[in-house]
Amino acid sequence: MNYKEGIKSIDLYKSRAEVSQQREIEKYRRFHESLLGVPSEELSNKIAEFEEKQLNAIQESEETPENPWYGGGVAVTFGVVYGRFDAKITFMDGDYQFETSFWGFGAAGVTAGGGGPWGTYWNSPGDLEMSFEVFSGSYGAGLLQVFWMYNGSIVGSFIGPAIGGGGVVGGGKGKWKKI
Repeated sequence: MNYKEGIKSIDLYKSRAEVSQQREIEKYRRFHESLLGVPSEELSNKIAEFEEKQLNAIQESEETPENPWYGGGVAVTFGVVYGRFDAKITFMDGDYQFETSFWGFGAAGVTAGGGGPWGTYWNSPGDLEMSFEVFSGSYGAGLLQVFWMYNGSIVGSFIGPAIGGGGVVGGGKGKWKKI
């Protein structure tokens, strides 16, 4: 095999990996979409059900998203039981930041770019105070998931490929502000 053939074969594997990663994110997108409006106390059960489906390789439907998808970035720095959380999301009326400290378990320093679905009527979070839960497991590469709750129901979420290291499960409250 010559140099050009070798480069072509690497590109083939790279594109297969990108397609595989995109499919994985699409599965999580559909999962996050299904959580909108679910009471926050049911979140852990819904995650366990989803993970069980993934372990059993049950195919999910190819439905079209009905809720708006907003993109942005999230950074988490966490040590043992306490950490910092910073999200910047672009909603219809501009960029918003959700920055706070939180409690949980783990040790992590991860960032992710991605997005997530929000309920049909969420053009922006305004200056609302919301609770949130964050989950990440990343050792070089992994996923970062965030769920925002308002009045006891999940109203929006974020999923993105995590860059960094560590694992964290936690949550708390914070307030959105327009930037």
